[in-house]
Amino acid sequence: MGLVVTALRASLIIALATSMAEGSSKLYWTL
Repeated sequence: MGLVVTALRASLIIALATSMAEGSSKLYWTL
């Protein structure tokens, strides 16, 4: 059970990091 929670948390962190990276790159290119 704990393994599933850890995997979900990891995927959530990865998704958040990728979305933030895309947003910052878009912000950089607009400047």
